[in-house]
Amino acid sequence: MLKNLVKIASDLDNAGFRKEADIVDLIIRRVASELGDQEYSPEDGMSTGSAGAIDEEELAEILSGI
Repeated sequence: MLKNLVKIASDLDNAGFRKEADIVDLIIRRVASELGDQEYSPEDGMSTGSAGAIDEEELAEILSGI
């Protein structure tokens, strides 16, 4: 499942949807953390470090509006 989300985040990033990719990245990190995924790391293809990166507080605010 995480690999599919990583691909979605990468595709969004490549299409110029940086903020949306960052949201998916944060979701991936949260899920990986909660699952205790020892094999997952940001080097697995996440689009980290983009100029419009958002933090968890901003993600919560965005998701509360959905």
